[in-house]
Amino acid sequence: MKLVSRALLVSLCLALCSAVLNNGWAQEPRVITVSGYAKVLVVPDEAVLTLGIDTRDPDLAAAKKANDESMESFLQITAEKGIPEEEIVTGHLYIRPQSDVRTPRRGSREYLVRRTVAITLKDLSGFEELMTAALGAGINKVHDIEFRTSKLREHKDEARKIALEAAREKADAMAATLGQSIGRPLKIREDGSSGTSTGMDGPTPPGQISVTAMVSVTFEMID
Repeated sequence: MKLVSRALLVSLCLALCSAVLNNGWAQEPRVITVSGYAKVLVVPDEAVLTLGIDTRDPDLAAAKKANDESMESFLQITAEKGIPEEEIVTGHLYIRPQSDVRTPRRGSREYLVRRTVAITLKDLSGFEELMTAALGAGINKVHDIEFRTSKLREHKDEARKIALEAAREKADAMAATLGQSIGRPLKIREDGSSGTSTGMDGPTPPGQISVTAMVSVTFEMID
């Protein structure tokens, strides 16, 4: 009886597997995966300036004093221009002894005192004037200038929508070439986005920044 039961169970399993295969349940869906990219050009309305002051002197106290005075002069300028204190972040003081390359004497040393400051400028109309005043106050390092938009979320949504439309158009064209059609999307993934510029963002025109989006979409293919 046990042998008969086992044989019957095997037969039922084989019959079920055959039915599944015949009905196409085990067949993998026919799909096509494409990517979409979009770039939206935007006029920036704010910037983050990362500036610095380097002072050198054989006497550490003199180097630090010169650095402090330059920073104080610069902060006075930002106050006069109405830049809020919460938009100004001063970095930690950095001190390092090093060889004095300006003197021919061997073994002569000097001290490098360095401090950075980051300013968020929300009115770009005063950008050039601020930079000119900063250099006059003793700022001698421009570490980074990042232009950006305060409406980044809005522009990213727009770029993402265009990227998805581009992916759909690409999938339609590829499927049509093979005599197929595109069905519903099965998988959507955002591969990346950006929305700032330092003014050197490839072919982006001067005075603008690019907000980009890249997506990957998997569609089902139908006859």
